[in-house]
Amino acid sequence: MDFGQKLNARVQSSMRTTDFVFEPYQSDQIEQILEYRRDAFHDGVVQDGVITETADRSADEHGDARKAVDVLRIAGDIADDADAEVVSPEHVDKAVKRAEVNRVKETIESTSPQSKLVLYTLGRLTGSHNRRFRTSGIYSQYETTCGDVGADPLSYDRVSQILSTLALMGISESHQVGGGHKQGVYLEHQLIKDKDVVMKAVVESDERLSELHNGTYEI
Repeated sequence: MDFGQKLNARVQSSMRTTDFVFEPYQSDQIEQILEYRRDAFHDGVVQDGVITETADRSADEHGDARKAVDVLRIAGDIADDADAEVVSPEHVDKAVKRAEVNRVKETIESTSPQSKLVLYTLGRLTGSHNRRFRTSGIYSQYETTCGDVGADPLSYDRVSQILSTLALMGISESHQVGGGHKQGVYLEHQLIKDKDVVMKAVVESDERLSELHNGTYEI
């Protein structure tokens, strides 16, 4: 948003820029778009409420019509895989998670094998009551993960750098915390994506982790 302000005055003058803001689609707009995709299915296959449910979920979460179309397609694939006669709202619910897994997986696949192990470790540590972990705690569990898959662990400093990179990618975030008297300052890390979505994505993106979970991670 501030890119133009960082340019020098002569560049700003010659560019003569105009800002365009694209508002997210509303539910009724997404529903209209999805109705045009209904002909991708046989007549009567898409149950009443499926397109409305997909539009409502998409408008509430991101307002992106492309993502909404992707969810509808995935819902059809899930119904087909289950040999269902119709696409139901239940399939949409599963498709929303599957679509999110796919997006996270695309991001994860661009990272190194060791980054996947670090992310997997953070996912394994994450629970309903404990979601933030010191670098030292993550590193200790990371060494266990490496042993589980037969990988050589990286140094503590390198794992710390990987955690910073994962935060830059928007998968996790890091907080600097003051430990109080004689404890100094340290970093705590936590996932900002749904744990199960991250775990399924990272397991499917790494053959070693896939074997560890017998081919997949169920959510």
